[in-house]
Amino acid sequence: MPVTRAPALSGDSVTLGGGPDRAQVLFVFNTTCRYCLATLPAWREIAERLAAAPGVGLYAVSLDPDSLTEAYATVHALRFRMVRFPTPRAAATFRAAGVPITLALDSAGTVIYARGGVLTWPAVDSLFAALAVAGDSAAGRQP
Repeated sequence: MPVTRAPALSGDSVTLGGGPDRAQVLFVFNTTCRYCLATLPAWREIAERLAAAPGVGLYAVSLDPDSLTEAYATVHALRFRMVRFPTPRAAATFRAAGVPITLALDSAGTVIYARGGVLTWPAVDSLFAALAVAGDSAAGRQP
């Protein structure tokens, strides 16, 4: 996966597909998707569990403009680091045509986990198993 600089809603930018993180978890969504909304409980669980996993970057990647994303994050009390793909081509590189998508990338930017659609609890466990294989045994522990 090519490295992509993504603007963050906070005003800075992050590197997706590489960078200083040992692994990255990306939640790709848009603000009108009912399936994204249905996936928020699982994404919150993932974020809570990853808080104890140093070296794993967690990013919610919105396909919508900043203003819509900020309003959505406020309404749903999202605490994820919010970024956007800089171009439609960058979104296509991450195969972000349909949402929601949950991705995990290793430090080289290789996709080690990908799941489209509503994320179920067994799939959350599969994500943590993939992160454990990527080298973080702490990420694979149950809460």
